[in-house]
Amino acid sequence: MTPKPSFRSVSPVALEMNETQAKHIEEKIRETIWNQEGAQEPAYWKPERLVALHGGQALNSENLHDLVVFLVEYDVFDFLPAIAGLLADAASDSDAFAKTLDSIYDKIGDDMASGPVAESIRSLGSSDPETALRIAERLLGYDDPGYAYLLIGGAAAKLPSRCEDLTNKLLGSDDARLWPVAINALVVTYVDSGRRAGEDVLKALGRASESNDIDVMMAAINAFILFYASDEKRSARAIEGLARRHHKCAWLLARRICTKPQFDEDTALHLLHTCSEFSDTNVKQAVYHALTSFVDGYLEDVLRIVVMYATRDGRGVEGEERLLERIGKAHGAKAVAAMLDMLGGQKPTADLHRHAPGMVMSLLAGAGSGDAMGPIFEAIRSKRDPYRIGIKALREVITDSGVGGASRGSMLAAARSFLERLAESMEINTDRIARDESDQAIICGHIIYAILHNAKPDYELVRKNMERFPEMRSLLGRQWIDSMRQDKRAHPILAMLGQKLPPKEEIDDLIKRINSARMSQERANLVLKLKHLAGACCFLCGLDRNLRTLKQHELDTAAYAEQMKNEKQFWNAISEINFIVRFLGKCGTEIKPKIGSKKLDARLDVGGRPVCVEIFNPETLLRSKLFSRGQAVPERIPGKTYDKFRNQLRGLDGEGHPVLLAIDVGESGTDYGFVEEYLLGPLIAMAHFDRNGGAAGLRYERMGDGSAHARDPGTDVISAVVCYKMRWRDDLAEQMEYKIFYNLHARYKIDAPTLRFLEECLGSKRAV
Repeated sequence: MTPKPSFRSVSPVALEMNETQAKHIEEKIRETIWNQEGAQEPAYWKPERLVALHGGQALNSENLHDLVVFLVEYDVFDFLPAIAGLLADAASDSDAFAKTLDSIYDKIGDDMASGPVAESIRSLGSSDPETALRIAERLLGYDDPGYAYLLIGGAAAKLPSRCEDLTNKLLGSDDARLWPVAINALVVTYVDSGRRAGEDVLKALGRASESNDIDVMMAAINAFILFYASDEKRSARAIEGLARRHHKCAWLLARRICTKPQFDEDTALHLLHTCSEFSDTNVKQAVYHALTSFVDGYLEDVLRIVVMYATRDGRGVEGEERLLERIGKAHGAKAVAAMLDMLGGQKPTADLHRHAPGMVMSLLAGAGSGDAMGPIFEAIRSKRDPYRIGIKALREVITDSGVGGASRGSMLAAARSFLERLAESMEINTDRIARDESDQAIICGHIIYAILHNAKPDYELVRKNMERFPEMRSLLGRQWIDSMRQDKRAHPILAMLGQKLPPKEEIDDLIKRINSARMSQERANLVLKLKHLAGACCFLCGLDRNLRTLKQHELDTAAYAEQMKNEKQFWNAISEINFIVRFLGKCGTEIKPKIGSKKLDARLDVGGRPVCVEIFNPETLLRSKLFSRGQAVPERIPGKTYDKFRNQLRGLDGEGHPVLLAIDVGESGTDYGFVEEYLLGPLIAMAHFDRNGGAAGLRYERMGDGSAHARDPGTDVISAVVCYKMRWRDDLAEQMEYKIFYNLHARYKIDAPTLRFLEECLGSKRAV
């Protein structure tokens, strides 16, 4: 880290003070800036003030300049008021002072904080115009003339002819670097005096604005904005033209409309429409900020710009959500209705499809009232919503627990009532959805999910496709489809069978082409096509094949019939089947065995020793399926594991069998490391130090007091936990990824040969 300079190290002039006095004045300036009232005003910092600070000793302009240099180098922003207050008294037309101004400009430029410094430099021009112009002449020779325009503009009140000649000379120069200096000097001259720009000035600005140099364009648009009252029509044309030519000009215009409006509201809105032609993030942020001033009186104009941005560029820019909430607060249900009507009239795009629901939700968050949901209900009923924005917007509202405030309960009740009526009109049975569930948001989410993803299937197509899967048809029974239709129930199998399934020959041909593809992009495209075309078909084929395998090994598949028929238990049954088939033909296998008074999922006979298996699928991503945005989902693995232990495993203690707990984490979002931490305890780093106190290294240990054993010794009945996921290879062949964690405290340990056998059966795709 570079050390801060001392006052002596910066000053080449021998001041009449020692190092202690210099340190004293530095500390006093800092203390005064932060602690005394008025210290943030430049006028507070005058030479007489410094006399008091260091014991009555006077400072000349040379001393003051050295002090300014010290403060600039030490911390220009911390000491900005002091620098601004001292500049005029420290000024001279020397090279040294010009370099100091150049150094200040390099550090702070035209930053918003530079206002006090800019005012001090401009006042130098009016108080000592001759010196100011000589300093400006020196700065004009620099690569960046910096504050030269302030000196020229400030001097114009006392030396108008000389300053006018100088600005004309700069505008007529072949060096475009000097044009912004002249334009900005004109702004200072006329705006400070309150005078309107004359014809000659406006013509000169018009010529300069034709430049392609961005610095010139920025100076020109700023000048035309400030001179707008001098000739509104000419200025408006020039401003709009410059704003269309470069995104930086559009950004400056939007900022000016927001902070220093020069225009009437209709003109300002028209210019903001012009600015919105750019997709630049900074421009959009400035436009959103400016639009907040027009929310009350120009609802549709403001919404039109917001919708245009979302349709063209998507969402995610800072300021947009705040603007939408402001609109919702100002207009409530009227804003929601206007937004939905506007969205319905847009040309459908992928971005609109994805972002529109969240925009409507932001309006509702601002409205903060369930009354504003009326337009959403109306939009859902409407036939003018092919992308179903209305119901997806309702899903957003249900997702965000912050929407509705104190009236959220009644809002959810109204939503549930509406959704149940809508589902009934679509012949979707919602009775089973609400069963055993008290969270109103979850119930609404389930119904929306059913409406969006489980529309009434073509039952004739379902029956036709079912013929391709004889084992599944036999297990479910021929009357199952009719009973599901009669009860108006949705089911994953119905959803898959309701699709047009490709013939086996087409799938085989695609797989052959994938395996022979030489180019990675060609292979990726074919894989994507195969998954889109045959994903459901391959899942059903795999399920039918697994059921047939179970029967071939003389296992009673009827044990899975009730589970598979129940839409809530279906995926648990699939998890069990996927795990068990890995062991068929490799060891003795029994499904749904009764061990003591308990009934488990399977028992494996490995080398004459039984291994009991309990399988479950925690599905912790339920909310992610129901809702569209990320949710704070509590980790359910510990609770589910304990439930299994309490309800199924504790009674096995007297049987003397090792117990394997298999967790299908494919739909849980669970990290393997979390399961290991839950079973064995959190991993902590232990630092080691040598005799001198130096770090000698780290080692990692498990915190035993955080393990399952420490929390409940009864869990020692669990011998090992295997976490697994079913993966699809590029050719849609199933592959299991797994990781095994061994319980060090297990009452009945699994021996090494049995462990190796389990790994061989599960496959070679170990998780890392």
